[in-house]
Formats: sequence, structure tokens, C-alpha cells
Amino acid sequence: MWKGIYKRYAWGGFNTEGAEKLLNSGYLAIYEENNTLKILSTNDFSPLLDLGKGNIFKVISEKYLYLSYGNTLKKLHIDNFSLEKVCTTNEKNILIFDDTYCLSSTLTRKPKWSYSYELKSLSSCDTYYQWNYKNTLYSIVNGDLLLSDESSNNKCLKRISPNTDTELWRFDFNDDSSGRHYMQVVDDILVIGLQYHNQGEYQNNTHYNLVGLNVNTGKVLWEILKQPLYPIYQYSKESKKLYTFGDSIFQVVNPISGVIEKEIDFISDYPHLRASTHKNYLSNGGYLYFASNGYDEILKTYLPQVGVINTDNHELECLVDIEIDLEIISKASNALNSAPIIHDDRMYIIDCDSNIYILENQ
Repeated sequence: MWKGIYKRYAWGGFNTEGAEKLLNSGYLAIYEENNTLKILSTNDFSPLLDLGKGNIFKVISEKYLYLSYGNTLKKLHIDNFSLEKVCTTNEKNILIFDDTYCLSSTLTRKPKWSYSYELKSLSSCDTYYQWNYKNTLYSIVNGDLLLSDESSNNKCLKRISPNTDTELWRFDFNDDSSGRHYMQVVDDILVIGLQYHNQGEYQNNTHYNLVGLNVNTGKVLWEILKQPLYPIYQYSKESKKLYTFGDSIFQVVNPISGVIEKEIDFISDYPHLRASTHKNYLSNGGYLYFASNGYDEILKTYLPQVGVINTDNHELECLVDIEIDLEIISKASNALNSAPIIHDDRMYIIDCDSNIYILENQ
């Protein structure tokens, strides 16, 4: 049974991306009410380090936490809490992108409003590539950049060679599409989730298609049109499959063949399920955790719950009611506002009022 052992107001919550890496080292990073970033011990939740206001952080490994201080990027060594300056740029802002590059940006208001971006090497701080605000960097594949252009008149994805500044291939989004919503590179295949609004059979609803491209040539290899499809999928490096749980439906997609290998609707056994794919978390052990904010028509109340699906046998192994303040439950249909992070029989989750709950499986 999950039982709450700690609750704390966290102004900006905590960064679920990389949270497990930090938890492995015995620490939790949260934003306090005054936008101050603090590192807490997971033993007694005491604050160990105050990193100041307005910092954006990202955990790349269990050894380092990268922090942005305006136009300066610093690296926090987890073992001794020492800060090391990594890169400073003439641009206004800088963010860590991955373990090799950082991304800087500048907003220009005159003669007209625009953003410019620079991808810089972490080791030398030299500029690797520069582009304008219309393009969003998704990934770097063998040194080439995958940039999505989602301006209103020209929605596309393109692969750019920074060395020659040439476009290697371009994939134009359908005119009816509002743009890409999800991307994942699996071996030589790029999976794209395209979002649509008010079209045909699904009029007045949002729906999604999945497309698989050869990441080297841009050639379309497969497309899944069957509904429902979902905006977010979790990728497992071990199985090389995509998993998601939305509303009451669990799906397994093979990104190599472009086939939905499994689809299970649990609504008959669990009538109150209402899970969001944005609140899925795939653990290293092959379990898909999810947050559900269902509604009980008889009791006239929302039911915040957390569940877990075994991705090997596709069984929903447990569904647990989460005790959240009644005031929060009564005013919001999204009482649970984050994916649950599970680590060492503890659950870390955020509610819609930015409270972080830590529960223990007892």
C-alpha cells in the first residue's frame, strides 16, 4: 500500500527527465516557492544545497547536473557539490542540449521580433551551427541536425548537414496537420507523431497519425492511421518498442515494422480510468507507471490514482488511490499533474497546486 511520508510545496515541481538518475545518487532537485532551486537529501528531505533563483537545470548523468545562469552554463558535480563553469556565450540564454552540445538563443525585437539559435560544443564552446527562430532542433544524428519548421505556411522536418549547410532531405507535413507532436529515433528509423484537428471522421476532435521515416534518406517506410493513437509514447531501449497508456487503452507499437503489436482496453475492469499519456513513466525494469484522474459518477468525485502495467505480459498489476487534499481534488480534474517517478519503493508525484508528494510502498 502506498502511504504518504512527505509533502512539500514546490513552485516549479521537479524535472521528471533525468529525475531517476539524480535519485540514484540519493538526491532530489525541486524549485521552491520563490523560484529557488534546492537539492534535497532523499533520506530525510533536508536541504543540502541552495543554487539560487531562476536556474534551469537538466540531469544528463548520475554524475552531473547542468544549470543555466543566463548566458553561462555550469556543471554541478553530484559527488561533492562543486560547481564548474562549462560555457559562456554572447547570446542571452544558454541551455544544455545533451552530453556534447549546449544551445544558446537571443531574442531580437528590432527591426522585427525574432529568435536566433546557436548550437555550441561543450568542450570548446565553439559554434557548431546557427539558425533562425522558425526551426526547432529535435535531435542530432551522426553529426547532422534534425530541425522541424512549424511556421504556419511551411510545416516540415529536415535533416541539415552543418559542415556544408545543406539540406539532405525534407519531409513535408500534411497541410491538414498542425505539426509534429512526438519524435523518436530507433536505429535508422525516425518515428513522427503528427497531430490533426477537426478532420473528416474525427471532426471536432484531435487525433494523431504515426509515420516512420528512414532517418538517413527521409523515405517514408510506414504509416499508422488506425485510431486511437496518442500524442506521447515511451521508448524502451531494451525491447525497442513504444509504449503508451491513454484514457483506458494500453498500446505497444513496433517502430521497426510500423505495427501496433498490442492494444488492450481496461475500461471494463477499471471503469474510472482516465490516464493521460503525458503522465506515463517507463522504468528501467520494464514497467509503465501512469497517473489517472478519473471520475466516479456515483460518488460525484474525482479519483486520483496511480497504476502500473507490466510491459512483458501486458497486465495491469495494480491501481492505487492517492490521498490528496480534498480541496485540490474537488476543484480540478487533473489533481495529479505529473508522471509518477518510482525509485526504491518510493513514489514522487506532483499535484495541480504544485505540491510534491513522496509516498512509500509499505
